Amino acid sequence: MALAARTLYTGCDFPLWMQWGIVVYGSIIIFLFINFYVHAYIRPTADSAKSKVRYDFTLLSVYLTNKSVNK
Repeated sequence: MALAARTLYTGCDFPLWMQWGIVVYGSIIIFLFINFYVHAYIRPTADSAKSKVRYDFTLLSVYLTNKSVNK
C-alpha cells in the first residue's frame, strides 16, 4: 500500500484509477485485519472469558483433589 501511495506522489505512468484502487484495497485489508485482531485477541466475548476461567478453576480443583488423595 505504501508503494501504491508513493506512485501517486511521484507520478507513475500506471493508470491513476488503478493506483487509487490499490490504495483503497490495501486500506480495506488492513481495516479487516485490525477488526479481526481486536475481536479475537483484545476484546473476547464475556462467555468465552467465563468459560476459560471456569475451565482453569476446574483443572486446579482436579489437580488439588488428586494431590490430596495420593498422599
